[in-house]
Amino acid sequence: MRRRLAAIMFTDIAGSTALAQAEEAGALKLVTDQEKLVRPTLEAHRGRKVQATGDGLLIEFPNALDAVECAVEIQRRIHERNAEEEIQPLRLRVGIHLGDVQRRGTDILGDAVNIASRPEALADSGGICLSAQVFDQVHNKVAFRLERRAARALKGVRKPVEVCRVVLPWALPETPSVRVTTVLNRSRRSTPSG
Repeated sequence: MRRRLAAIMFTDIAGSTALAQAEEAGALKLVTDQEKLVRPTLEAHRGRKVQATGDGLLIEFPNALDAVECAVEIQRRIHERNAEEEIQPLRLRVGIHLGDVQRRGTDILGDAVNIASRPEALADSGGICLSAQVFDQVHNKVAFRLERRAARALKGVRKPVEVCRVVLPWALPETPSVRVTTVLNRSRRSTPSG
């Protein structure tokens, strides 16, 4: 088996287990929608789908930057999809790790693959979490903010894992000044003239 360095992405649909129990057809449609949104984005960023993992995907990239830029693009496309009216929202959690893998046929194996599934579990619904190894590779190459989180002890991993989250522009809270301006403008419109 050949060994090589790879960026490994795991995705997972947040809330899919509960949705499958309440409405299986809706949950299955989200899995299909995820695949449709992710596939063209992978091609543009040199990603390779290794396998489907239930309601998620295991994806391999040649480097960390391609993986992170792809993850942001996926979340942007999902955000735009969710803005459509009368559609079941798709909330994806994404985790990315960089490590040494072994290839067996089309599959990838190794400790790095096991660790790669952990940052995804720490991601917010609709968010992206990166391992410290990915952060080290991309922090000075991306246009968006990366926010470090405290190291966490994770199941099956000996040492605590340090992660950071990608601060997505559309997920930023409204600034107080914008809220105040909006309220003032509304109150001026509702005040009778005269």
